[in-house]
Amino acid sequence: MKPITQHERNILRQLELVLDVSDEQLLRIHLLPWVVSAAENKFALVKKALLDWLFMNSKSPGEVWADYLRDQQIIPLSIRDAAGLTRYGRLADLVAPDSSDAILYLNHEAVFPDDQFYTRHRQALTACGIGHGFAAGTVLDRAEAYSKFNGPIAILKDKVEYLLRLSLLESVVLSVESLHKIRSLSWIPGISIEGADVLLPPNACRGPQEHALVDHVWGTTSSFVGSDFEKILGQSS
Repeated sequence: MKPITQHERNILRQLELVLDVSDEQLLRIHLLPWVVSAAENKFALVKKALLDWLFMNSKSPGEVWADYLRDQQIIPLSIRDAAGLTRYGRLADLVAPDSSDAILYLNHEAVFPDDQFYTRHRQALTACGIGHGFAAGTVLDRAEAYSKFNGPIAILKDKVEYLLRLSLLESVVLSVESLHKIRSLSWIPGISIEGADVLLPPNACRGPQEHALVDHVWGTTSSFVGSDFEKILGQSS
């Protein structure tokens, strides 16, 4: 990262924030812990200026520094708290809003950085390792999130369609317990036997490939299931 200038260091010394430490020590020991603890309603502008400076100078971070930044709760989020103030999250927990996997997430979830902050610092956030949405636990995480969603079911349709068509890496291995939850939770948009739009559990619905098997016991879904998810949902041997 770009060194602090002598002028900036002199200002910090005048504020008695630093005696004789490196730039990274200054950030680790003093400034970033302050960002986490300082009251947002009093220091919002100062925190914004500090974070803008930090990420303007972290476009090509070393591995150790990038790993450190990923674990700090200093990234302004796209959602606010109950008082309308900025919330902060860890880069390791966030999703790039312009990644293809961003569609998997709901607007109210605390997974996206603030739009303007991301626009200003996309290069640095990418270099430091912002997530792209999909990991080993994503399937169960999404099933649980969708099953709890209280909004219009139509909002979930594209998200579920995208998820079920994904090709999974061989490294994505799910436990028996996770598979049971995924198959039993109600998270697949479909139509009940009464003809209502509902969320259905994978183990109690039939897909578009199985019209001949639909009867008065199973709900139906129009969601196409890719070969990898046929195994996860228990539709393939």
